[in-house]
Formats: sequence, C-alpha cells, structure tokens
Amino acid sequence: MILHASSAADELIHRYHPEIKATSLELMPHPGWGGDSDAWLVVDRLRQVESTVIPVLTGDERDWVECQFRDFLAKSARFAYAPVLCHGDLCSDHILFDHAGTGLAGIIDFGDVTIGDPAGEFTWRADYGESFFEQVLQAYGVTDRPFAERVAFQIDCLPLIQIAYGVERGRPDDIAEGRRLLRWKMSVAREAGGKTTG
Repeated sequence: MILHASSAADELIHRYHPEIKATSLELMPHPGWGGDSDAWLVVDRLRQVESTVIPVLTGDERDWVECQFRDFLAKSARFAYAPVLCHGDLCSDHILFDHAGTGLAGIIDFGDVTIGDPAGEFTWRADYGESFFEQVLQAYGVTDRPFAERVAFQIDCLPLIQIAYGVERGRPDDIAEGRRLLRWKMSVAREAGGKTTG
C-alpha cells in the first residue's frame, strides 16, 4: 500500500508511533504479516481524509477531525489486537432478522471483506445502542477498554467515509449529509465535555 505524503499525518506517526518509518513512497506490510504496529491503518485513513475530506470541511470541522485522530493515535494500547477476517461493512442494512422469533436470519453484502481490526465490525453499536453492544461484547468475551475505544473511533469515522464517498463520486448530497453527521458528532462531544473516542 502506498502512503501519500502529508505533514500532519507524518508528524502524528513520528510522535506517537516512531516504529513506523513511512515516507511518501514507502510500502508498508500489513501488520498481521510481520509489521510492528496496526497504527498504520489509522494513519492511512488519516492520509485519505487529509487528501479527500479535509478540503471540503470548515476550520472547526478540520480541527475536530485532526484532534480525533491525534487523540486516538496517542494510546498505543489501542493497537494491541490480532487482525481477523472482517465483513467490512457489517451494519444494520446488512444484518437480516427473522421477525418470526428465531433472531438472526443472515448476513448479506460481502463486497468489502478484508483482514483488519475486529472493532470495525461493531459500528452497528450506533444503531442498536449500548445495552445490546455490551451484551454482544460479553458474549464474545471482550472486556478490554481499548476495544470499545476502537469501536467508538470507527463510528466517529463514519461521517468522514460518507464525505469521501461524496467527493470521490461527485455527490454533493453525500458530502452534505456526512458534514451534517460530523457537526452532530461535534455537538454531542461538546455537550459531553470532550471527545467521543475515549
């Protein structure tokens, strides 16, 4: 994977994860295949955001997004996980329920299957709520706080993904909706007295 040059992303990399020696032309292996840190996945997303999303944001939106990435990258414990095979887009639209009473009927749309952070599979937390999220974590046997923090960060990135989609496909409605969601997240964070990633 080629990482694009970005002074803000490079500064974050070298401050919080000096083991990553990235330049604009350097190829980095997937950490599950011999790398030292999974922080590069977040750094790569930051670089994508900087090139695609940041140019369409206002100053306060840019500051908030950069703060979210900086705060998330600052805790190395968040990157202590083993990459797994992931659906890649496990959301309420792709989880089918049998309303007759048996529960889960199926999972659809495997077009984004990848190897990555299992926390990315839990962005449905925003749709189904904390109680169900806690029940699922208990059933999975997950008790570590960094996992929940990674899920929260993935959810915080959803508006950015929608904005990037709108930019890349020339869809102003998606850009506007992503920015609306981003502004909402910012206001919720302000009301909570800080950031949303923990």
